Amino acid sequence: MLTEDDCVGGGSVCGKDELTDKFLVGDTDHPYTACDLKCDFMLGHESEVAEDTYKGCSFPTFEWTVASESKYSTLQDHQFKIIDNTLFIGGTIFPLDPGNYASSTLNFVLKGPFDASNPTAEDGSYVNGIVDDRTGVLSKRCTVAMVDKTTGEPKDIVTLNGTGACYINSMDATKSDGVGNSDVILAGGHHSAEGVMNVDTTECIAVSNTMGAAYTVCDSGQTTIKAHNSANTAFVFLMETDGKIRWLIQPWLSLIYNQVRGLNSPVYETSVTGVSVDENEDVYITGYRIDAGNDPVAMISKHSGTNGGILWLQEFPGVEHVHHLVKDEMDNALYVTLNIPRSMSKIPELNISCNPTSLSVQSCSVLTRVSSRNGAVQWARYAYGFSDDSTYRGEVKLAHPMDGSYVYAAFSGVGSLGPSDIDLGTSYSGCKHSDGTVTPEIDPMFLTLTESLNPTICSSRLSAVYFDRRSDDAIPAHVANTPAQCGGYHSDSHCLVKYHKLTGLPIWGSTTPNLHDFQPLKNGIIITGSIITGSNNVPTTFDTVKVSGPVGLSMVYQSKLDLDGKGLYVQSIIADRSSVTRSALTQDPVTEDIYIGFSTKASKTYLGPGAPVGFVQDLELESKCQENDPVCNGIRRITVAKLGTEQTPYCINSCGNSEYNIAEGTCFIDQVCYTDNDTGARIGMPCNACASSVSQTEWTPFVCSPNDNTPPISTPVILLPPKDDDNKVDVLGDDDIVISDDDDDDIVISGDGFAQVDPIDDTDRQANTDGLSPISMAAVIVGAIAGLALALVGAESYSKKPKYNAPQFFPAEGDFS
Repeated sequence: MLTEDDCVGGGSVCGKDELTDKFLVGDTDHPYTACDLKCDFMLGHESEVAEDTYKGCSFPTFEWTVASESKYSTLQDHQFKIIDNTLFIGGTIFPLDPGNYASSTLNFVLKGPFDASNPTAEDGSYVNGIVDDRTGVLSKRCTVAMVDKTTGEPKDIVTLNGTGACYINSMDATKSDGVGNSDVILAGGHHSAEGVMNVDTTECIAVSNTMGAAYTVCDSGQTTIKAHNSANTAFVFLMETDGKIRWLIQPWLSLIYNQVRGLNSPVYETSVTGVSVDENEDVYITGYRIDAGNDPVAMISKHSGTNGGILWLQEFPGVEHVHHLVKDEMDNALYVTLNIPRSMSKIPELNISCNPTSLSVQSCSVLTRVSSRNGAVQWARYAYGFSDDSTYRGEVKLAHPMDGSYVYAAFSGVGSLGPSDIDLGTSYSGCKHSDGTVTPEIDPMFLTLTESLNPTICSSRLSAVYFDRRSDDAIPAHVANTPAQCGGYHSDSHCLVKYHKLTGLPIWGSTTPNLHDFQPLKNGIIITGSIITGSNNVPTTFDTVKVSGPVGLSMVYQSKLDLDGKGLYVQSIIADRSSVTRSALTQDPVTEDIYIGFSTKASKTYLGPGAPVGFVQDLELESKCQENDPVCNGIRRITVAKLGTEQTPYCINSCGNSEYNIAEGTCFIDQVCYTDNDTGARIGMPCNACASSVSQTEWTPFVCSPNDNTPPISTPVILLPPKDDDNKVDVLGDDDIVISDDDDDDIVISGDGFAQVDPIDDTDRQANTDGLSPISMAAVIVGAIAGLALALVGAESYSKKPKYNAPQFFPAEGDFS
């Protein structure tokens, strides 16, 4: 509900003490009071930004990493799951140019473990995947690599042979149910037009005579699938833990053909976006098909784990994107995320429409609950956001059992326009009493139910009659009027929303920058995503906490929320003068350890805020190639890291009351530790340094040559002001300071925070610095610069926030030892 502390700019409609007279939830016989209003971007409201979030000083350690390292090929577009003692990594082997090496094979290498004591994995292990280049065309092969989950040692690689390009978009795993079913890996995605895959399998179902000449052929223990002649085609395979493929299918082909063979518009592209396998090895798939008219149709289907045969199919015409799904083992339900375009028309299968009054809304993010028995939609919730693609968005996962009967969904773009209502969607069911009053399914008396409200519960508990969500008595979603919403305060917001899984009642929404994946825990939610530091090196904010990577390039973050949606901490993963992208998470179902994966384009990748939390992974690519070799040219390489217990980095003594106690001689800038005189070279800010005597949380600009590739080896010249005979500072105008030193050249500190200086003779520099350590010299800074400037120019002009120098890329100086 709106209080005087909830909105900025929209104005308060009632005070804190005026919230006592509330109408009951579901009361449709009375109008709302002013206190029932909520913040809404469509009314011009803005959200207040929390100032006490993301300020924790303990972060999960990076125990070890495993990474792709090869001059011939690399692993990208990864998915990963854990069974028993093995981490399974699914992805695509992307070939580099083998012509440079006179080779007809693509030798993929996975190496590890890298860790703090061995950041180059000098003593690590390799596994090799040899892929034959059969046609002379550099094919992209789907693969599943296996790594010891405890040690990070690579163990094996299984590759799906074929032509064209193959991509794994989703992967899931199941544990043995104890009654004969084995552990399995399920993976799905798409392969390119005219592509062929040929795999040894134990089960096969032939499909022939389909549109576009796509087919599945079974022959002597092998399955061969061919994609559509003109478009990408979906595939799914089920694999045993020993690497043997049970079956390989192209889902929906025969059904699609039967539906459209009499039409003039044949089906073209199909793709799998999400897969889930339950303890009985029943398989669930989400994806889409697009016809020649570019009209998308979302697909949800159930398949046999025995041979991949289809059991049921649910289609959703008009859905813009279908993302991911998760099966609830306890409740015979699937939870699926979708995007639907703005339109006045209702999508019948979902019983909702995306029809906001704001023209800024492009689409609606949707979470729907679907019966796993027949695909029937049970409820749908949505929020206003932006259009998005079908990858790395829309994750959905069940809450940890100790959290309760909840489901979490990530909504793309929701909150980007400002505070957004999430009390939107299908109506609520309930019980109707003989006097005409109703008790909705979201009444607190039903919170402990382990099954959805039904006629038996209404009759036995209340002597009332049940009505469903489509009846005339159904209660519109907005009547719930919960305090839950996606606040939103910057243009790239995503929103993680917590819903009650039986009713779809919103519990809370928490906005965050670009969100790729999350993992609910018993004490919070781990989140990861990638963000791009904008022009002029404007940091990204998590509420009021800043993080930044190389200007104009991408970095990955890892954060945590508590179970009420409040940010606890955020740490960064930054490539040296390059990008880190495409992050994802998985959890060990037994130990509940978290593993984070990402792709890096650099040889050196800085993990976390500093020792002992993180370390610098070094692939040593520079020593493995010539200047123009592809290995040196920004190729994305997968890394997977195991996260450990939380620790505090070396630069922080303690934290509390939303403040950090930072160690002497160090800085904590944008969530990364630096030691005095370390520069921001690795993030494109070589002319800015940690000067703890000036600021322990902001960069201090200094004089350096933008064309000099060598970072300063001594204290920046701005930190050593010479004196004239009168020890005075001359003032040039209102914003400039000149510090004179007899006949030597002047240092000018301009009002924008930059220094300009003519060359200083080396002998004068030596005389000024003899006998001073870097830290002692930093102490000189405070007296010479801060004292003189504040006294003669005034505190106001000196306290202006320095601008960052134009970005230049230099070797990194951060201390991670």
